[in-house]
Amino acid sequence: TVYTGYAVSSEWEAINELQIGGRNLLRNSNFADGLRNWKKNNTTVADVMVDSKSCVFIGGTTGGFYQTPLLTVFNEVYTVSFLAKSTGASSTLNVGFLNQGSGRSKNITVSGVWERYTYTTTKPVVSTSNYIFHFYATESTAEGAYITDIKLEKGTKATDWTPAPEDVQAEIDSAKQEALTAAGNAQTSA
Repeated sequence: TVYTGYAVSSEWEAINELQIGGRNLLRNSNFADGLRNWKKNNTTVADVMVDSKSCVFIGGTTGGFYQTPLLTVFNEVYTVSFLAKSTGASSTLNVGFLNQGSGRSKNITVSGVWERYTYTTTKPVVSTSNYIFHFYATESTAEGAYITDIKLEKGTKATDWTPAPEDVQAEIDSAKQEALTAAGNAQTSA
């Protein structure tokens, strides 16, 4: 049999267009250390513990919390995934890159039970002096929502939550310092 043309299926094209990042570009994205690395611009944003999860609470109809991502590459698309639940039946949050124009943020409605939500930007992030990643309240957020385990990664496929490598290194450094301090205290009391 002689083949003279190309046979391409839509499944093959979908696989070729899949981009997987895997590295979390946000620090302290499970809020284990409160709001460290995050900034807020409203008093209705607070770090709380809900259902044994460290989270951030966002309420009201304006304001939110944000962070400048690590190692952002311009002209790339990004996928965010996060765990969230509304304090009422539902709440709508605006999630994405601030000051980047349409296709780089989206309103997402979260339900009253913990669920994982994902959003992939439909346009690449462009080089600007201000490219922060945000969660903002909307007119439909008044009751409030809890958010945790945020993962921002390059590409079009959400992967399981993992901490940023910088957070892991910070934990290692902290444990090392605690061990050195304990050893020093044990030596002086001996």
